[in-house]
Amino acid sequence: MVLVDANLLLDATVFDFEYHAPARHCLDDTLNRPIRVGLPGVTLRAFLRIGTNPRIFPNPLPMREGWRRIERWLDLPNVWAPDATD
Repeated sequence: MVLVDANLLLDATVFDFEYHAPARHCLDDTLNRPIRVGLPGVTLRAFLRIGTNPRIFPNPLPMREGWRRIERWLDLPNVWAPDATD
């Protein structure tokens, strides 16, 4: 089991970030492995809150696109959003 944090999601999403390429590779590799991958709610909320914020990015991710990415991640058979008690 792997729990992913918001930093990896943001680095893998924002092309201008210094570590975009290795983060994208790491996330893609993790999501495509035959292991359970947890995207906790706090991680997903941080991804949306930071990635869509125009005070942080000159061209932030549109909220609709942020939700689409989350939905695609959660649609993968090995990915789930664990509760705090999990």
